[in-house]
Amino acid sequence: MLPLWVYEPEQWQQPDAAAQHLAFANECLRDLDAWLVSKGTGTALLRLHSDIIDALTRIRAQLGAFTLVSYEETGNLWSYARDKAV
Repeated sequence: MLPLWVYEPEQWQQPDAAAQHLAFANECLRDLDAWLVSKGTGTALLRLHSDIIDALTRIRAQLGAFTLVSYEETGNLWSYARDKAV
């Protein structure tokens, strides 16, 4: 298992993104990372700054084929198009 969060620069440039959203995301990610460590998963949350397709491509090149498990979010047209591309 590789818990992953990708900060996508284009996402944070969307007109409906604000500093408060990023602060809340970071707070939640700290809690998630602490939870992962407390459960003895043996791995911390990996945070990357990249386009998601580029990030997944690099991970596949390093680790080989994998199964991507994600969640469906409700977002804007940008995130919908990104989700379809992934």
